[in-house]
Amino acid sequence: MPGYDDFLAEIHTRRFDTLTYAHSAAEAEDISFFERRRRRKHCGYASRAKLASRGRFYNEDDLRAYDVLDYDIDVTSQPDRQWIDGRTVMRLRVRAPGSDN
Repeated sequence: MPGYDDFLAEIHTRRFDTLTYAHSAAEAEDISFFERRRRRKHCGYASRAKLASRGRFYNEDDLRAYDVLDYDIDVTSQPDRQWIDGRTVMRLRVRAPGSDN
């Protein structure tokens, strides 16, 4: 679903049938075109506004919503019963506003 300030439009063409234009402000490449029939992304790029706010080059790590600080995985496998039982504990640091929901 598009978020606040995002935009989505369907464009009907002869060659590609229906293309979907999307502007997703939260993405590094905030403009994209999808071909629905073949479920294929044709292109994605940064808008002028995105380039003006962050520059031409950026670090993808600066865009992440959270950091994984630690994880502990405890798994028991019982192949004769075709059974796997496990428990995972993760510690996260939320970096982006609104991603703690």
